[in-house]
Amino acid sequence: WGSTVLSEHRRSLCGKSSMGFAKNGGGEGQDGKSQGGEADGGGAWWMGIIMGIDTWAQNMVRKPVKRLRKLHKLLEEKKYRDFAWYFIGTSIHGAFSWSVVKLLHSKFGIEYTVLVSSQLVGKVINKALKRYFNQKRPTASGKTSNGMPSYHSQHAFFFASYLIQNNLISPEYWPLPISAACLVAYSRVSIQMHSFDQVIVGSCVGMAQSWFSTLLVTILKSEFLSSPSPTVIVHII
Repeated sequence: WGSTVLSEHRRSLCGKSSMGFAKNGGGEGQDGKSQGGEADGGGAWWMGIIMGIDTWAQNMVRKPVKRLRKLHKLLEEKKYRDFAWYFIGTSIHGAFSWSVVKLLHSKFGIEYTVLVSSQLVGKVINKALKRYFNQKRPTASGKTSNGMPSYHSQHAFFFASYLIQNNLISPEYWPLPISAACLVAYSRVSIQMHSFDQVIVGSCVGMAQSWFSTLLVTILKSEFLSSPSPTVIVHII
């Protein structure tokens, strides 16, 4: 789909450039060049957006398929223990889907808007930290990419901490997200995708991110709500 759109867009740009050149021939050749340059600049901008959307869409489709193939392979090899831990580790994608549903249901409420946005920003933070630390995953993982910190652990502990700090679940259910986060973190060590220290650092980054996100919620509420509670920020600190 992306390739088809890009090719059609390139043809239209070439057609516009040639038509502009033909109309502005002779004494107006300089004007034709300037118009062609503007068209090329605008075309490059639009093509960049289309290519970015196309890449994002491909990743959104490719990653779930890749994980399903991995789960199927583990079942075929009768590695039921690894299958269970790998399945637990992929539950963070379900957490993000739940966040989006709640965001739409709440009509873009402040807590859920920050929750979804922070999960997207967390991915960027994790990539930056992996590039900074430049620590590889365990050899047994079969991957050569950096693993410090663990993104799954970061996401799981951010999600659990955020739910609790913003009272999005009742106190009697607080052990559930905490236990789920611990299971996700342990699953990354169990299937040897990350070392223990990579999981610990990822968990700490996730909790720190949750603290800042909760602080942002408090600030936004004090700005946009008519009767903000001045004790909330004190409680967080």
